[in-house]
Amino acid sequence: MRSHWINTMKEASYLKHGDVKKMNSLTVAETQDIWEFFVNNKFDAFWKINEKLASDKDTIRYVPVRICKQDRFLQEPVLPKLENGQEETLGGVLAKQVGQYFHQTEDGSVQTTSPCKILVHGISPPLETPILWLSQNMSHSDGFLYIILLPS
Repeated sequence: MRSHWINTMKEASYLKHGDVKKMNSLTVAETQDIWEFFVNNKFDAFWKINEKLASDKDTIRYVPVRICKQDRFLQEPVLPKLENGQEETLGGVLAKQVGQYFHQTEDGSVQTTSPCKILVHGISPPLETPILWLSQNMSHSDGFLYIILLPS
């Protein structure tokens, strides 16, 4: 389990930075400790090490996102900004990756086309929420933002 979790952290780091230098810069002790601190609920110690893996929002290549549906999960690269420089939103990501549930209108707003509930850490964030903000504030300990889609 530990190896899988560490590898998932490396995968998230690679999406964010294009390499795993930040993960590889942790000492062997820090790599062992971050797992132990996490599973033993020593969150202050966990975050002290995890801060070394944090990114400046202007340097993130892709936002590590996993969309979980009933039958599978989707993981496509998610750009933090649109071509026009505006921040990508939760609704925009969902319209691109699960278009059977969401539709983006010409004005950029997103509407649901099939009833479903969106959950991130048990709450339903507005579709207008910037995806980078969600990632920075609601990612799991492995570095991924998990978006759950439940049919209504």
